Amino acid sequence: MAGDYTRFTFKPEHDHSTVFMQQGRVQVDADWNELAEVVYRRLRAETVDIMGRCAVPRNPGAAPGDVPTGFLIQAAAGSFTFGIGRAYVDGLLAENRGRRPLAAFEPIWDEPIGTQPTPYTDQPYRVDVTDPAGAGPHLFYLDVWDREVTAVENAGLVDPAVGVDTATRLQTVWQVRTLQVGAGVTCATDWSTVQAWVDLTRPSGARLTTADIGTPASTDPCLVLPSGGYRGIDNRLYRIEIHDAGTIKWSRTNAAVAARVTGAVGGSAAAPVVPVETIGHDAILRFHPGDWIELVDRKRELDGNPGIVVKIAPDGVDGVRLELRLEAVTAPVFTQLTALGAETRVRRWDTRPGDASALIPFVSGTPINLEDGVQVTVDVSHRALRVPATTGSSRRAPRTRASRCSTTRLRAGSVITTAGWRCCREGTSRTAASSIHPNARRPSPVGAATATSA
Repeated sequence: MAGDYTRFTFKPEHDHSTVFMQQGRVQVDADWNELAEVVYRRLRAETVDIMGRCAVPRNPGAAPGDVPTGFLIQAAAGSFTFGIGRAYVDGLLAENRGRRPLAAFEPIWDEPIGTQPTPYTDQPYRVDVTDPAGAGPHLFYLDVWDREVTAVENAGLVDPAVGVDTATRLQTVWQVRTLQVGAGVTCATDWSTVQAWVDLTRPSGARLTTADIGTPASTDPCLVLPSGGYRGIDNRLYRIEIHDAGTIKWSRTNAAVAARVTGAVGGSAAAPVVPVETIGHDAILRFHPGDWIELVDRKRELDGNPGIVVKIAPDGVDGVRLELRLEAVTAPVFTQLTALGAETRVRRWDTRPGDASALIPFVSGTPINLEDGVQVTVDVSHRALRVPATTGSSRRAPRTRASRCSTTRLRAGSVITTAGWRCCREGTSRTAASSIHPNARRPSPVGAATATSA
């Protein structure tokens, strides 16, 4: 999901090494989030510089030459398991603690740990996993990214002393996945020649270009037009997210208006009913009649699939029953709504006057005017982007930023063949030169860009 932030100020090209507090100054979230990003980047860069792009450490006390057990793929009872341990992928730490429950105790880190390897079909960050099917060989690869976690995903982030959430978290998520790579591929194969792997790890072309547009020229010499640039009256953090191959959705509050769904979607296709934990914090940061909302569960999020976008009915916000009543949907959409599973949540998206839906069609490279002088141009990519806009800002030159943020995908892998389910593991796992899935497979939110008023 997305947190409630003012803006993001970290820029690696500035070479800042820390952030210092000054006395008597206002404290804002942007400074401390920049400090977190400074330290985060330093840790990742240092890890890659020392260990390389992918490394699996030896087990504590292991002799030289022993095979590390971290994410070691093994055949087991017609399926597969991967071993307890750690792997570093492009500086991100993926940690497999073993099969639940974590009944053992790790003496070095003073942490609970499992005693059995993790089954491929019972991973902590995948839902409804099945064994690989079809002709082999298959590549088993490690998919690692950072996932933003708010109190909507984790109720434990609500401080019990004050009854509200305070900060968000960044969680390192990993998945072991498989890819059919074609006959004849082995661990010794040059992976740059394996087209399926090249396609999977092709660098993203994701780009978001933002600009402050001016006002149209007037033919009336007595009319003084407002200056160009962002013309809103408050600070905003715009979030632009690609929903599918042809549409975007956007929010002027970084899509931070969200709530947990407390039960199954009820009602009927003519009038679906969504039970929620809250309808909002105040008169602004809440759900309103006529709002467009998106429902997504844990499986959709972790599989990289978009949620279901629907509209709240004109009288559809019930603050007493804590329900959102929706406008009529088709039977297939209602079936999807009722099939949502664990950790279902709902979040609000904004619309422009005259828009028929929160999903705005886009053409790659064609500018889209949102509101108050904010203009975005999106390249084809399934990435989420944030754009800061500041009140009273003067006209700026358009800037293009590569997508960045919470769901960068990074991979390492080993090969398994279906002939007798023989496994082989490389001494140094391979990582891709890129960091995201191909567009057709990853419509999930990521990245960042911002719009602010100053």
